[in-house]
Amino acid sequence: MADILFLCDTYAPSLGGSETSLLNAVRGTVASGHHVIVFTPASLLGAEAERAFDTGEPYKVVRSRLWRRLFDLGGSKSAIVNRLARAAIVILLFLRGARIKPVDVIVAGHPVPLGNVALALKRLRGKPIIIITHGEDVTMFSRTTRMRSMLATALAGADVVTCSTVDSAKEIARVAMFAAEQTVVWPPALDAAGAEVAAEKVEEVRQRHGLAGRRVLLTVGRLVPRKGVDTTLRALASLAEEFPELVYLVVGTGPYDKDLKSLAVKLGIIERVVFAGSVDDTRPYYHAADVFVMPNRMMPDGEREGYGIVFVEAGLAGKPVIGGRSGGAQEAVKEGETGLLVNPESPNEVAAAIRRLLTEPGLAGKLGDEGRRHALELTAPEAQRARFDALISKALGK
Repeated sequence: MADILFLCDTYAPSLGGSETSLLNAVRGTVASGHHVIVFTPASLLGAEAERAFDTGEPYKVVRSRLWRRLFDLGGSKSAIVNRLARAAIVILLFLRGARIKPVDVIVAGHPVPLGNVALALKRLRGKPIIIITHGEDVTMFSRTTRMRSMLATALAGADVVTCSTVDSAKEIARVAMFAAEQTVVWPPALDAAGAEVAAEKVEEVRQRHGLAGRRVLLTVGRLVPRKGVDTTLRALASLAEEFPELVYLVVGTGPYDKDLKSLAVKLGIIERVVFAGSVDDTRPYYHAADVFVMPNRMMPDGEREGYGIVFVEAGLAGKPVIGGRSGGAQEAVKEGETGLLVNPESPNEVAAAIRRLLTEPGLAGKLGDEGRRHALELTAPEAQRARFDALISKALGK
């Protein structure tokens, strides 16, 4: 058994792909018999939500209010304030981490700046470090010379770097000139609990959002441009006459929220779109849907979908999926087996994929069944525990 410190700049109960992945990574590490401490900023959801979550977890979560305040300050438009705030976060992490009892392995939940902090702790304590990457972070931190230097330094100093896809592994090798044997392709950890949801919970979702008798498209995720919700809205507008019973359920919040609502009004389909906002449990939403659709795209600044954990979550519910032919979604969605891949910039192509799944129930059922089988294979507790054990052993040089 090893003592492991996880440094996470975002963590449950906040919702998101990286939060879900980190949560399940921690739970899997604990299930493998290791002792874990998570150090993270205070949650944006508030102290009550923190307590409700933390008391139910079988490991210690240390949350920093100061880190949260500095993190929020880092969101300022001032470049100088951003740099100062981020530097302060790094120092805070370093000092707080140095006071935590000796650990055997340090895990950074993101490569920058946490990977740099972990590297400093490695040099101070001589302990191995694991850096978890999520795909989009490697691309984002390659934008400027300074950020690329921080990224390359952190990755080059790690004992093990995890990446969600083969594509991400290639990107890491390009950016950091990282040794292939130190890279582990490690799909995001998931909880198989999403496979089974009580029928009354699914019905409650359908009743709450007026979905009775409707066919439902679903997107779950942070409302940012790369998710392609705007493309889906345009596709829906072109299908409105052909499928009068079709509605689009959007779960999540984000800076693109108002723009998307305005677009739905402009397209004349606002009555067909349900913006559900943030929800405590997304599982019944997947089960209430007919098709999961997220035509994710690469943004001009290089931001892209790292893996697309939501595609696997939809698979757990046995739903066919439509993803964008971009980033890690191309590995999360098995084309023609668990779902369909489309040009994320083409509303017509997205509409054609939706039409196909709505009019070919045999195909939709086949994709959903295979998606479920694939998701259950990925989320099998025994397989996940074996992956966690192998990861820790690799870091320890065993």
